[in-house]
Amino acid sequence: MDVRLLFLSWSYPPMPYPRATQVARLAAHAKIRPLEVYCLAPSGDRPVHSRDPSSGIDMVQIPRSLPARILERVFSERRHRTLQEYDVRYLWWRRAAMHMIRTRPSHDDILVTFGQPMTDHLAGLKIKQATGVRWIAHFSDPWADNPFDPTAKEWLASEAAVLQAADLAVFTSQETIDLVYAKHPDAWRAKARVLPHAYDASLYPAAGGKNDRVTVRYLGNLFAGRGPEPLFEALAILQSRSPELLHRLRFEFIGEAPMDLRDHPLVSQLPPRCVNFLPKVGYLQSLALAKSADLLLNIDAPAATSVFLPSKLIDYVGAGRPIFGITPAGTAAGLILSLGGWVADPTQPEQVADQLSMALAYVERPPVEPWGAAAVRMAYEASAVAASFERMIAQLMNDQDRGCRR
Repeated sequence: MDVRLLFLSWSYPPMPYPRATQVARLAAHAKIRPLEVYCLAPSGDRPVHSRDPSSGIDMVQIPRSLPARILERVFSERRHRTLQEYDVRYLWWRRAAMHMIRTRPSHDDILVTFGQPMTDHLAGLKIKQATGVRWIAHFSDPWADNPFDPTAKEWLASEAAVLQAADLAVFTSQETIDLVYAKHPDAWRAKARVLPHAYDASLYPAAGGKNDRVTVRYLGNLFAGRGPEPLFEALAILQSRSPELLHRLRFEFIGEAPMDLRDHPLVSQLPPRCVNFLPKVGYLQSLALAKSADLLLNIDAPAATSVFLPSKLIDYVGAGRPIFGITPAGTAAGLILSLGGWVADPTQPEQVADQLSMALAYVERPPVEPWGAAAVRMAYEASAVAASFERMIAQLMNDQDRGCRR
């Protein structure tokens, strides 16, 4: 395939964000070369060019805007996050677009922009308009329909401009496509594709020894509205049904958590060591902890339908351990059920208690490793997802080449 691939992603390692990991994983496993990655520079005032000989990836790190760099020297450390958000929203994407336009991408190249942040797609729009490059806009979450972003509706016109101009728009679930395109012309939907997050099987350690208690782990930060309150209510129900059960269990929440969750009144009524809040860990350690859990826990916010595919859930799939989801009907629930796991609606504590009981009964038996339907698990392995991505690019090139010959 004779094509130059250009990735534009504000999020990229060594940033500790899940999106950075996912973009780098796709870059590493896609076989198309040359591949140039344009991302944020951690410091400095000039773009930094480097090459990774082992992967064949050229990287260009683009600094933050000059106003942001000047102001961060003036304001206190606590205001640096506000400066970063301003730079991301209004400035960096313009700087990145101008830099990439100067590299003269052509119609023979493929530009891929990645959100989050979604403003990366505004850079893609500018580059597309200036150069005519073939452009794929890769979304992780909804943009104008994101229920967790209070400013989401402000981006409706920008979303529409991106979806109209992009040659392909890629989403992590069919449910997200249905949500996003419900408010846009039907003709645009033909450019939408599904490409899920991926896991890298080589990063997981071998399975460890048996835990002293049945260990249920949630790996990641907890947020208001997406917290473990439904689980706490379910544990109170199980305690009334079978008090001895909870003495055999250890729930671990590994990551940042608001104090009101740590001090939740229902937790204090449970047996000692039943619920534990532990500090955030590095990515590789999180994979090791997922691999050694007896049961992995996914939590989503209440909704009629949840369109989100958490990258954490895909890391769980790679760990090959049983998964219990407190999640509404939708993307995550469908995946967990297809693997053979257990799902309960977060608004139904009795249902959470019943499904958790079934999951615990399963994991107390001799383990089956790896757990989960093999065909489903393999569909999310990094090489499989990268191959799907390459097929999208090949189809895009073929379709446009045929259009040019007409």
